[in-house]
Amino acid sequence: MNVKLVSMFTKHYNTLMSIESVEGLRQELYQILVKADVATTVRRKIILDVNKFEQLEHLQRYVTNSMLKYQGLGVL
Repeated sequence: MNVKLVSMFTKHYNTLMSIESVEGLRQELYQILVKADVATTVRRKIILDVNKFEQLEHLQRYVTNSMLKYQGLGVL
């Protein structure tokens, strides 16, 4: 399962980081999650996490850390 999450974020990382609004980034993440083959509980956790961010920079940090976490490189 972790490999799928890594590839899901890694494949779309440049596109995600080029989005300039919080709502636009959320919508793109939702679209990625809909297409991804991940467990429902993982999908729900990511959606709940994404919904709590109000600033673009915080949401971008979350995406970056999520991508790196499964490679053993995540930061707080």
